[in-house]
Amino acid sequence: MKRHWIIPFFFFPLLFPACSKEVGGLSPAKAVKTPSMPAATVTFQDRLEEKKGENGNYLLTLVSNFPMITMNDNPDAAMKINGYIQNEEIIFNENAEKCFAEVFLENSSLASCQIPSYTLDSHFTLIFENDQVLSFVRTDYENVEGQKANTLLEAYNFDLETGNLLSFKDIVTNEKQALVFLEEYLTEQMENPQYGNIPWQNSNFPLLLSEADWYFSENGVILLIKPGKLAPYKEGFFQFTIPYNNFSHLKEKYHFIALP
Repeated sequence: MKRHWIIPFFFFPLLFPACSKEVGGLSPAKAVKTPSMPAATVTFQDRLEEKKGENGNYLLTLVSNFPMITMNDNPDAAMKINGYIQNEEIIFNENAEKCFAEVFLENSSLASCQIPSYTLDSHFTLIFENDQVLSFVRTDYENVEGQKANTLLEAYNFDLETGNLLSFKDIVTNEKQALVFLEEYLTEQMENPQYGNIPWQNSNFPLLLSEADWYFSENGVILLIKPGKLAPYKEGFFQFTIPYNNFSHLKEKYHFIALP
């Protein structure tokens, strides 16, 4: 089961937060393709639902766009990917029902609100696609009226031949050596004068890298580092791009050609 982590954060738009630091990376809201033709068709299932209390007032707004994958040449892999995503949607719906039942129906102050007082949003963005992989970044957003919002970012990378969710170990030739390389690469990036205004802090790199999400992009593999791991919590998320040609421990099949 994929790890889920939720962090407190101030309100911002429901797509990728502006405070996310794109350190050597590209904007995660930009979907891209490599020169090879995509093997899958991705359809986003948009949903907007507002739940009401017993007195008819709106209490909970649910927003989501869980994707559905179609592959005419490999329906078994598509079914496997869709099964994983559908399981994530079930978890999202269960969390929503729990919030509605345990929070709102038992809290008279929320039940008297004239506008939706609670928002749950799960938004998928297709970042990268070709004939081998699909990479999504998911933004889960949770906001309670009058309180700090919570945001979660996590990446999903699917192998289109097998339908498997790819782990970091799957894409490198030697996991131990690859982690050593990433530690050296991140250290070098952090020392770049371009980022002199960022107050980096000492980090446990093995733990940091083991918890980091990652995804494919047009320029390389991007590491997604959550707040408080490399810099003070208020600095937000960080993204580091490792160019395909520089990532010596990346398996040859994942050395995708970057678009100009």
